[in-house]
Amino acid sequence: MQLSPAANPITSVFPKWSAALTLVKEHGTSAVSHAAAATRASDGAARLDSAIRAMTSLDHAIDNVRELPVTWFTPGAGRYLAGYEAAKQAVTLLVASGAVPHAAERLGRGTIAAARESFDAGVGMTRADRSRFGGALATGWLDASVEDVATGSLLLRGESSAARDLSAGVRQIRTAAGRRQGLDESLVARVAQLFSAVAADFDRLTDAAPAPALDARRSAEVFSEVDRLLAIAGATAQQILTDAPALDAVAKD
Repeated sequence: MQLSPAANPITSVFPKWSAALTLVKEHGTSAVSHAAAATRASDGAARLDSAIRAMTSLDHAIDNVRELPVTWFTPGAGRYLAGYEAAKQAVTLLVASGAVPHAAERLGRGTIAAARESFDAGVGMTRADRSRFGGALATGWLDASVEDVATGSLLLRGESSAARDLSAGVRQIRTAAGRRQGLDESLVARVAQLFSAVAADFDRLTDAAPAPALDARRSAEVFSEVDRLLAIAGATAQQILTDAPALDAVAKD
């Protein structure tokens, strides 16, 4: 018989490790999905949007692999970094090549979108589970949000007060969650508004910048290389999921 998370002795005795492993699986699953979506995309913009999400998901999966005890690391850990680098190269190539109009703005907006999903997951977990495991899982999601907000905001080149306020707000909520203090719901609502404001800032940058002329032949070459890199990233994400120990298999009576 498998135990529920609430009754699982592993999550009770090792809440931080259990939360990290849960996040490895969550982010790994997301990376697999987004890498596949990127290679199936019918246009460059959609390919870039999914590639960004594959990259951020792999990044956070690896962050949580590092939180696990050494005995849980697998021989393939070095390959994880290579897979993340492949996803990063794919995004960099799409942005730098000019194959996707307004690629830098899409990169910023996509990273902020990833941050918002992690923020929502962290807030939801804080509300739903006040255990040590729940707290560790919530802060893991919020750590990912803090990182992605910082990364995405850099692409606004310091021109957004909303981005600065967003970073401060997410950090404040992460600190409160880490101390298991509960949520300031007014602050949560304010942060949600700031996520929308930062997305609007990127939209304004996009509207203000002329779309570059694209070379069809060069774009085809770029997309071919991007697909090769994304195949590596997707295989890496799948390997992370394969390597991750299964808590449910451990917790048996």
